[in-house]
Amino acid sequence: MKATKFHPSEIILALVLGMCLVTGASAQLTLPYSGSYSGSSIAFKLTDSGWTNAGWFEIMNPSNATTALVGITSGTGRGLYGLTLLGDNGVFGESRKSGGSGVWGVANIGAAATGVYGVSQNGRGVVGVSYNGEAGVKGRCNKTDGVGIWGIADTGTWAKGIYGSSASGTGVYGTSSTGYAGFFETSNLSNTNPSLVALTSGTNTAAFYARSYTGNAGYFHNSNASNSASTLYANNVGSGVAVEGYSSGSGTAVKGLSQGTGHAGVFQMDNSGSSAYALWATSIGSSPTVRVQKSGSGQAASIELFGPSNSDAALNVTHNGTGAAVYATTSGSGVNTSNAFHGVVSGTSGLAARLQTTNSANQNTAFYVTTNSQTAGAARIEIENASSGAVALYTNTAGTGYAAYLDGTVYVAGALTKAGGGFKIDHPLEPEAKYLYHSFVESPDMMNVYNGNVVLDANGEAAVQLPDWFEALNKDFRYQLTCIGGFAPVYIAQKVSNNQFTIAGGTSGLEVSWQVTGIRQDAWANTHRLPVEEDKPAAEQGTYLHPEDFGQPLALGVEFANRSKDR
Repeated sequence: MKATKFHPSEIILALVLGMCLVTGASAQLTLPYSGSYSGSSIAFKLTDSGWTNAGWFEIMNPSNATTALVGITSGTGRGLYGLTLLGDNGVFGESRKSGGSGVWGVANIGAAATGVYGVSQNGRGVVGVSYNGEAGVKGRCNKTDGVGIWGIADTGTWAKGIYGSSASGTGVYGTSSTGYAGFFETSNLSNTNPSLVALTSGTNTAAFYARSYTGNAGYFHNSNASNSASTLYANNVGSGVAVEGYSSGSGTAVKGLSQGTGHAGVFQMDNSGSSAYALWATSIGSSPTVRVQKSGSGQAASIELFGPSNSDAALNVTHNGTGAAVYATTSGSGVNTSNAFHGVVSGTSGLAARLQTTNSANQNTAFYVTTNSQTAGAARIEIENASSGAVALYTNTAGTGYAAYLDGTVYVAGALTKAGGGFKIDHPLEPEAKYLYHSFVESPDMMNVYNGNVVLDANGEAAVQLPDWFEALNKDFRYQLTCIGGFAPVYIAQKVSNNQFTIAGGTSGLEVSWQVTGIRQDAWANTHRLPVEEDKPAAEQGTYLHPEDFGQPLALGVEFANRSKDR
């Protein structure tokens, strides 16, 4: 059987010329035949009650390009109607020509015209099957911005405009040489549903898989500048991963890029009862698991806690190995242009940074800072609030070691307050076996001590010359004189004046040892006089600097609250 295209101008002629006797019928038409009818019943009817075709229309001439059967109606009905009560196909078309079409429908008038239109009350409106060809159904549109295949399903939440299914292959496959292989759009601004939903019932298969040989495997774009919704939103109610990026080559598994004012990536945990991480990164390679890089101005990373009642650390870094838990380095030119590490607490409590080693066998320090700079320091600790009375640096040890160990020259720009002090050196006589200690000489005043020896002249006198800054630095002088090798009633003949004083009352050649003390009167000393006695503030009443020395518990220590708060 050879199927050809239906053309309205040829239906009646082919119907008449192709008519033959119907098996079992008693009437016969004389060919060629032409007739007309204007009644209300069927004009022409063929009925077969046997096992052959009720009608057969065939063109035998291979060069004849006309239509074997043409149906035309000037009314609103159908030009050709096929009905089967028990068979599979109401209308069946077959083409045995290479590249031919089994059924070809043409509709040229009106934007809503349909070349082929299928309707089913319960089943499928149009079904296309190909056993060896490229497609069961193929749509093509030559109009600019037209649609090759258009599917509409308006009834039901899960109605599908286009549905693709495959037992082992690809359910829906899109390809394009220059445009989009797939384009999904929700055109209703009030629609809250996603443009694309991918679901999988498997346990190890991806609901959505994108692959690219040269370009981007996936591209998600939000073109509305006022749209505050997510360009890509992934949700997982199970125990798996909502979004997983995988790269087997040298490329990047997941990359976020923002060229506007928004964030390139946001990871958020909305479940307050969850103990999981908003962001989890793991690596088995030798490179860093997480690397944050900034080429412009500003901070490379900012970690914040917004909960004012949250007492946890904003950043918690744990290392189970032998290396450093945190390693910060900067190649900038100073603290004002490049910070290797910057911690901020905006709440009423909490630590900007806490570094801790919990393994008692760990021989490394919890915090190690080093710099190769010739001008900048390795660490800087400041309190920027001028009204703050807090401690900029507080160090404490629960053991018997030092709370702070400074190896090198130390400069203190402000006042130094201590409970006691002295020097500790290798013992001069047994440096390999012993230490030698001396205590500081204390005074309630800012006292300077000067001393020396002088030999009296022929008159039993001596003028002692002091540095030219002596009187500018000191006031309220005190004197002591001691004779060496003899006795004489020596005394201060002239007090300090013009940076010298005079000794008299001795004998010629007598050696005298002298000592002069003075109270500092320089600008800094006059501004920062040391109070000899003061009452403890109300908050420190009933506490001790060293409660253990008075037989009191450590909880009565002034710094006990600070020690507990920062741990």
